[in-house]
Amino acid sequence: MSLLFVSMSDLHLGEEDSVLTNLSLGEPVPKPNGPGPCMLALVNYLHAIKGELNQGKPIPYMILNGDILELAISTYPVSTTYFRLFLTELAKRKLFDRLIYLPGNHDHGLWSLIRDAQFVERLSKQPDSPGLLNVEHVTGLSVPRQFALLSLMASNLPMQIISPPLLVANPSFRLQSLQGHDFLFHHGHLLEDIYKFLTFLGKRVINNISLKELKKKPLRDKISELEGENWPWIDFIWCGFTRAGRVGPARGERADGIGYTMEDIYELLSKPEGMQQLIHRVGDILRTELNIKLVPEWLEDDVFRLILKRALKQGGVGSEERSNRKKSAFSQDLKKMTRHFIDHYMRRELLDEGLHPATDQTNFIFGHTHKPFLEELENIGVNFGTVEVVNSGGWVIESDEFWPTHGPGIVLGTNSGDMALMRYDLNTEPHSNLEKTKNWDSNIEQLEENKQLEKAISKAVEVRWSYFKKRVKKTNKILKNLSK
Repeated sequence: MSLLFVSMSDLHLGEEDSVLTNLSLGEPVPKPNGPGPCMLALVNYLHAIKGELNQGKPIPYMILNGDILELAISTYPVSTTYFRLFLTELAKRKLFDRLIYLPGNHDHGLWSLIRDAQFVERLSKQPDSPGLLNVEHVTGLSVPRQFALLSLMASNLPMQIISPPLLVANPSFRLQSLQGHDFLFHHGHLLEDIYKFLTFLGKRVINNISLKELKKKPLRDKISELEGENWPWIDFIWCGFTRAGRVGPARGERADGIGYTMEDIYELLSKPEGMQQLIHRVGDILRTELNIKLVPEWLEDDVFRLILKRALKQGGVGSEERSNRKKSAFSQDLKKMTRHFIDHYMRRELLDEGLHPATDQTNFIFGHTHKPFLEELENIGVNFGTVEVVNSGGWVIESDEFWPTHGPGIVLGTNSGDMALMRYDLNTEPHSNLEKTKNWDSNIEQLEENKQLEKAISKAVEVRWSYFKKRVKKTNKILKNLSK
């Protein structure tokens, strides 16, 4: 067996809730003074996998499939420092020949910086003759590119380390095995309508296309069009919104002593009860400001709240796939979104570049939902047929209790087209399990380094739960204040 790639997503480096961020009890602030025990255990396990399956030879590809840097809640200095620590540990062990970075929603701002820097570079080299320079919102599906800005992140590492090439693909990437099997990578955010909100808004409000008609056909035919229309929205909400700092009254100005930050609001809106309270508050404001005559106030409240609820639900701008812990990892809703994305967007992207989907076997790898799984999806379409779908999970805790659907994963793919998913529990009890395609044959689950990674994750979870519970108390205070 020969490994072609290892893929991970949703590391959220720099986020305090990421098990890969270096924290200790009593110090909830990330301290990027070293890689930390969980990051070291992860890299050691990857090194053991290399020795077990590739006879010690470097694995051709590491696919970093989005939300690697936490640029929404953390800061550029902290997240990039953790990224460089991660690159350093990978390079020390000469694990990979090359790294492919796909931006997600939490690190989409990095792609925007890369894209703009590329435009400035081209502008500086433009000849005197007039001409129109294009802003490229996507890269070639099979041709990832090297950009100076991302290369800087891998520069100035210790002299004894030879860093592998660091390339960028946005928003999708295609890797083909020696036998012609397709591995299609995408972070997963564009499966959900909320990340296409500006396209939806334009079609619904400006073009006056009904919701019924919108649901019958794709919002756009090409991923490049979706990227071109929606990148400001993605950057604002998931890369800039929460870094605004404190908002509203300063601490001490409120009788209850609660100070709000944009991160507080972000976490509040991620909870169903938080969204409910927000709808109530906006309904109150609308009732007060509009004050419809001859209509009782209690009825005004109910009308405005009902309108807001239906607008959010019927508008098709949200998803419960990540936040709803009771949903299965590969729910019926997610299956429908995945089927549509592969059959329409991925197929169109391949054909536009003169590529044809592999008829024998296609594999689709994504993350974003933080719920790892490996399942077969049948009857995708005339060009694909059956597709092996794998989700790589997420390395952050999002609750102060254990939910079995959530957890991190490591995806492995071979030159024979086979895949495996090593998934872990985000729990204080160490546990992992291997999900694999029928032709997979290995004992990587029993490696001692895997057991060490299980233990490191469980210890990291224990520390983060203590901080998470404190934040839950603060969020509950905010909810209580909003309900008044």
